[in-house]
Amino acid sequence: MPAPLTARHKALLLFVLALASLSLVSSKFFAILQDSSGTASFNIFDDAGNVLQRSSIHFIFPFPLIETTADPVHKQIYVIGYPKGVDGAALYVFDGELNLVSSDVSKAVQYFDLQYSAAQNTFYGIAVNGTYGRILSNFLTLGSNVSYRPIQALPFMWYVNASCYNSERDIYYALLNNFPHQPNSTTAQKLALGNFSSVHPSALFADLVFLSLGAPPVIHFISLSPLDEQLYGLAQCDNQTVAIVRIDYMGGSVAVYEAVGFASPYTTGAMHACASNCSSYVVYASLRHAVSGQRVFGGFGSHLWNFVPLQQYADTDVVAGTARLDW
Repeated sequence: MPAPLTARHKALLLFVLALASLSLVSSKFFAILQDSSGTASFNIFDDAGNVLQRSSIHFIFPFPLIETTADPVHKQIYVIGYPKGVDGAALYVFDGELNLVSSDVSKAVQYFDLQYSAAQNTFYGIAVNGTYGRILSNFLTLGSNVSYRPIQALPFMWYVNASCYNSERDIYYALLNNFPHQPNSTTAQKLALGNFSSVHPSALFADLVFLSLGAPPVIHFISLSPLDEQLYGLAQCDNQTVAIVRIDYMGGSVAVYEAVGFASPYTTGAMHACASNCSSYVVYASLRHAVSGQRVFGGFGSHLWNFVPLQQYADTDVVAGTARLDW
């Protein structure tokens, strides 16, 4: 008959069990899918690509006019979009179980690319000022009566293609693209950095310079890793190769990026960097198989940066946006 456990052994066993339970905790993320008819659906996935919740709310929108951010303090998810048949910017607020909390339409003020600051309990993002004017702003109220405090106008004829937020330092990151199909349009990209940690928020804009060999790939999505505060991006190298890139601000008006890993045969999709309880992968991504067109979810590890498919779906839906759920 085994000897009874001493108090010290019991404490050690409880500690080991606690560690084991922590290792089994999976991170969650919210994803907006768009099917071939243009209809959006809203889902919560775990870090293996399994669906945990799915909302009953659906609407049609023109890609890519939709964006999302999450509020970990109140456990709410915000979706900004421009649904078909709706005159204005529509804001949908979901709780952590994807129940619809509210929905409002702003007709007077058009806005996009919201990011939530947990420390300040406020939103930062882009107010639309004319066809080609965009203003990085602090949003004071949302919904049907939007108000904002302008911080810095973006360079004229440039818009935010993707954004993310450093909640620890209150820094807003945005990937800027030039409006296409205009005289002197360029495929070059810029990085916007908004420092909102003080009572006098500021922003700067840096040219993105590619350090690796070959033609500069166009970055489509960005995400900040909370583990090391490193900014990553997903870029399309050719019609069958996706690169994960590391982005660094070098000071002045220069930011650099370099390819650290590749995925093939895929086309780029939405991404999110791992939360603090992730261990296997630094970045998760929802890509499309370049041959079948099917949606594939997987992760990039930090060692060889190979893309590891974790889930392949039967549909050809496009992942239009994601938000990591840190709760």
